[in-house]
Amino acid sequence: MANSFRARSGPATQLLTGICFFTVKPRIAPLKGWSKQRGKPEARLSRDALFFHYPHYCHVPYSTPAGAVRVGDWKLLELFEDQRVELFDLKDDPGERRDLADQLPDKAAELRQRLRDWRTSVGAQMPSPNPSFRASDRTP
Repeated sequence: MANSFRARSGPATQLLTGICFFTVKPRIAPLKGWSKQRGKPEARLSRDALFFHYPHYCHVPYSTPAGAVRVGDWKLLELFEDQRVELFDLKDDPGERRDLADQLPDKAAELRQRLRDWRTSVGAQMPSPNPSFRASDRTP
């Protein structure tokens, strides 16, 4: 599984993809002599959702603080700068090109509330405005 995030660059969106070690390990395990399975193959996670929280900027141009939740084929992205959400059906749109938040407001509200409830349950820190920030100092 590759993790991806979108870097904004004007009207176009660039999809950047990274690789997680837990994805690579099963492929390199036989080369290193590692066991392929430590647990039971029928083992499952005890949750139905994955949550992401990134409340700051990174060194990728046009990055923005955001959070996300993935439930089944649905992914909701919440952008903290303007409180906007984007909703995607990853089964039909794996490239996240069709934002369905306006067409499916109930689904977007459901997932947004789930994301907020999760943040509260883990005590996630939210970003706060920087009073010294000047947009003119931001480098693209």
